[in-house]
Amino acid sequence: HYYGNVLVGERNRYNLTIFSYDSIKKDGDSYVLSGQLLDRNAEGSFVIDKDTVFDDRYETLGFEGIKDGETFYEWYSRAYDAVNNQENWLEPTALLGVWDVKTSGNHIDSVCGLYWWD
Repeated sequence: HYYGNVLVGERNRYNLTIFSYDSIKKDGDSYVLSGQLLDRNAEGSFVIDKDTVFDDRYETLGFEGIKDGETFYEWYSRAYDAVNNQENWLEPTALLGVWDVKTSGNHIDSVCGLYWWD
């Protein structure tokens, strides 16, 4: 379920929809996510890399299979590989849904949450 948690007046925070693995491309040590920004009703492409972190104000419970002490990039890389290798520790839809992200330019600086709705 998606409940939304954008703080009033918080800049550069968006809800990015990713509903297909065709929208995720690995580019060297980075990942490019292309989807719709619900907040702007526009398309966008954003980069996840080693500088992308979990926003420490939010729980990481929605990130399936996360290990204690694991960084966002470590989790995302492991999850991306697991999906591509069809490993069974991860649901096939684990990287899909609405990403609640903070950005600078086209870089995802921090991730506040990942949601799905029925």
